[in-house]
Formats: sequence, structure tokens, C-alpha cells
Amino acid sequence: MGERWHGSCRCCSQEIPRGSFFVMGGTLRRLSRWALLATAMLASSAHAQDEARDEFMRGAQLYQTEDYEGALQAFRRSYELAEVPVVLFNIAQCLRYLDRPAEAITAFHQYLESETSLSAERREAVESAMQELEAKLAAVRIVVNVPGAEVFIGDRSLGTSPFAGPVYVGEGRQRFRAVRPGYLPAERSMTLRAGQNTSLQIEMEREPEEGTLVVSASVPGAVVYVDDRRIGEAPVERTFLAGEHDVVVEVDGYRDHDERVTLRDGQRLELHADMQVRDPVVDKWWFWTTIGGAALVAVIITLAVTVPSSPQPLDGTLGTVRALEAP
Repeated sequence: MGERWHGSCRCCSQEIPRGSFFVMGGTLRRLSRWALLATAMLASSAHAQDEARDEFMRGAQLYQTEDYEGALQAFRRSYELAEVPVVLFNIAQCLRYLDRPAEAITAFHQYLESETSLSAERREAVESAMQELEAKLAAVRIVVNVPGAEVFIGDRSLGTSPFAGPVYVGEGRQRFRAVRPGYLPAERSMTLRAGQNTSLQIEMEREPEEGTLVVSASVPGAVVYVDDRRIGEAPVERTFLAGEHDVVVEVDGYRDHDERVTLRDGQRLELHADMQVRDPVVDKWWFWTTIGGAALVAVIITLAVTVPSSPQPLDGTLGTVRALEAP
């Protein structure tokens, strides 16, 4: 495969090669590039080696025809199968020609971090290319109040908090979104311009602690209320904030089932209401009024029978008792 140079991309008086087998400062010959791949892929399975090599070669051919999008996908697939640092360089080159400078800078950064045998001259050339790209972007220092939050612009991941340095973002109105399990997603928008250096603070809040309450009943058509709010007919399942809740189950002809439950975070609490038939006589108000009146009459009659009509005074009784005696 012969050399092809892109005249508009110069770094430190060196032209950046325009083929997937190029690294800064020269061209890898056929034998040396196979040796590089074979050495880096020793820990991979034989099948993964073959597939990674095939994708690498396919990316090189697409790159030569200036199909940078196709080459990018092939190189990314190759890198997924075998993490060879030079593939990161090729990915960055594809992104440059696709006019995706922010992603290209990220790939160049990964290349510099993973390539341990990079010469000082080549490193300087890559850094110079990165500076050229950075001039088209805004540098944003992202600070998130919780660690482990992944920050996105659209579908593109910018990294995970805390960020060691600025991230590079295209100019214009940009919306940043931070996500982390156990926290509510947080979004911030800002307008950026090329060459700008700025910072962005993203505050995330914990998700409310919740549990699931499942209510069933021994009879159909029972209506369920939780904290005085109708949630449906049993069986019914709903999510509530963790804590205490008052549950009432009602159905015509049955006594209300009233119960207080405590719901924990992440808990699935099942409650079964065993409905009791309501006595049509005992539950009437007039039944208990009649019973109460009859009881009172019985007490009066009993007192009338048992208390003497002319009680005799007792020795030593108090004057108030004597005053009650018949004259």
C-alpha cells in the first residue's frame, strides 16, 4: 500500500499521513504493520484476532477511497475486538476529515494515553494537530456535584465525573445532560463560541425513595384508597414514596378494611384485605339506639325493685344521708 499525503494537514513541518496504517513521522510497511497487530493481539482469541485484522484492513481500504464514515465504523469495530493504540489514531483521523473536531480530539487524547512507545517527535505532531482542532471548539470545564455521573451532549458521551480537564465542544447552543443510577437526570444548556474557555456546574438530586404496594381483596369489586386517594379496584399495584401510608378497602355489603402500612425503599409490599360481611341489622343505627334504650329501662326497673321505698337511717350516717330520709 503506497503513501498518500493530505497536503492541507501539516503538523510541525510534517504532513500527517492519510492512511489507516500511518503514524506520525512515517509509514508502516506491510510486514511491520502485521507485526504490530499480531503483537498487540496475542491476548485475544484467534477468532477475535482475525476479525479485528479484517476490520482494520477494511477500514484502510475505505479510508483510501475517502469513505471516512465507513472507515470510522470499521476502525471502531477493530478497536472493540483488539485495543491496538494505532487504531485510535486512525479513528481520530477519520473524525478530522468528517469535521467532527470534538470527537477527534477525544480520540487523539486516548491515543496519546495508550501509546507507550510514542516518540517525542510524534507526540509533538499529534499535540499540534490537536491544537489546530481546539481552535474550532469551546473548552468547557464540567463540574458535577456527584462522582460517577456520565455527561452527554446528544448521544455523545463526554466522560464521567469528576473530569480531569476541559472537554471540547462545538460552538452554538449546546445542551448537557448528566445521568447516574440513583439520581434524577440533570440538564444544563449554554451557548458557546469557538475558542471560548468556560465552566459548567451541574447539580444532581437523588431519586426519591420509593416502594411498590400491591393490594388484593377477598371479594371482587373492592375499591382501594391510599392516603384518602382512590387508586383503583383490587387487585391493584402502585408505586409510592417510602414511609407510612393509610390503606382503606371498601365494597358494598362488607365492613371497611382499614390498615396502616410502612413501605421501604425498593420494597414490594403485598397487602390482602380479607373482607368481612356486614350484619344488616347489627350495623343499623336504630338497632343500637333501641338496645341502649332497653338497657336503660332495665336498669331503672332493677333499681326500683331492689331499693327499699322507706330506707331506714343507719347509725353513723352523715347528715346529708339523713336529710334524704322521708319526713
